[in-house]
Amino acid sequence: MKYTPGGHFGGAWLADDRLLFCMVPEKLLTIDLSKITCSVINLLVGCFGVLILFPKIYRAPFGPVPVRQYLKRIGLFLPNGAWRHILLGIVLAACTLSGMLAASILTGRYALDWSTINPGHILFS
Repeated sequence: MKYTPGGHFGGAWLADDRLLFCMVPEKLLTIDLSKITCSVINLLVGCFGVLILFPKIYRAPFGPVPVRQYLKRIGLFLPNGAWRHILLGIVLAACTLSGMLAASILTGRYALDWSTINPGHILFS
């Protein structure tokens, strides 16, 4: 892993694609963390900063407010009628995927092969 001088991002020094929170355990424990592990570590550290440090310790940017009110003010809340947004997303995804399927069938180049479809394809399509 190479150190990139001046590589600063979000309060943590970069070394290749690793942030400080992954680089220090790797160096101290002489282990190699995968990218997904580093992503989860960075997500947890970021969540800690947003949910604990800013509203309770720094009291920024709204002053001393409860965490629920802080999250609502920064836009992290479930709006009324959120089920309609989810349903709309599912309907629009079905329209898009069925249009792609119809176009593939009409071109004559489509051959369904169930062995190439995995749960990741189904989940993220």
